[in-house]
Parts: sequence; C-alpha cells; structure tokens
Amino acid sequence: MRTAARRVPFTFHQQQGGHPMLTIKDKLEQYHHARLEMQLIDHELHRYHTVSDVVTGSLTEFPYSKHTISVSGIDTTIDLSILTMLEARRKHLKALRLDVETYLAELDDCYISSLIRLRYFDGLSWQATAMRMGGGNSADGVRKTLDRFLAQTE
Repeated sequence: MRTAARRVPFTFHQQQGGHPMLTIKDKLEQYHHARLEMQLIDHELHRYHTVSDVVTGSLTEFPYSKHTISVSGIDTTIDLSILTMLEARRKHLKALRLDVETYLAELDDCYISSLIRLRYFDGLSWQATAMRMGGGNSADGVRKTLDRFLAQTE
C-alpha cells in the first residue's frame, strides 16, 4: 500500500492578457511541447540575428588571384516587432518550464516524480510509462495514480 506523498502547493504565474491561470496538470501536458517550441524559437531567432553570404574577391597586389570570401553579420532590415514577439513567447515558455521543474523538484514521492518525468518530460505513452516503471503496472493503473495525485494537489 502506498503512503500519501507530501502535497506541494503549486504557485501559479499570472499570465498576461487576463487569460485564466493553468493548473499543474495543464502545465505538465504542455511541458514536452513547450520544450520543442523553445528549440524552434531559438533556431528562428538565430536565423534572424545572423545572415551570411559568400562573395568573390582578389588580392590587392600581384598575382591578383581570385578567391571566395565569407561575409556574415546581423540583418538590420528585419522587423523588430517580430523579434520582440518571439522573445516574449520564449520567456513565457521558459517560465512554464521553470514552474513545472520547480514543482517536480519539491515532490517527496519518487514514484509520482518518476511517472511525471516519463510521461510529461520524455513524452512516453501511458503503456510505455507503465512498462518503464516495472512492477506489473498497467497503463490504466499509472494513469489513474497520477490523475488522483494531481487532482488532490489542485
């Protein structure tokens, strides 16, 4: 029989624009995709910040041999509002990830912590989560255990 884990009060960050605050379960469900979206935003920001091109040139003195020169720099023609919007979205996603990781770090129950990591951090299905947990766990069993735990913390 499992003992009751210490319930960690979950603190919410107030979202901008008056949107309703997310529950911990909502944030857990978004965690994996938030991490992926942050990678996409980082890639896009890097693409906006640096541009490069290859040009041909020659030496200023004899033998005047022709060669290629790589030129790179920052694109100054981009719309700054796009960059600002991407940076704001990245900041929001980072806050969501920090909330979830802080919540997980404060949990005393290793079983629940492992379920959360496998299901929401690694993105495994309930069946795969049950198999990784071992001990004859079923997909429905681990799902219900985690659902009950999250319902008690809300």
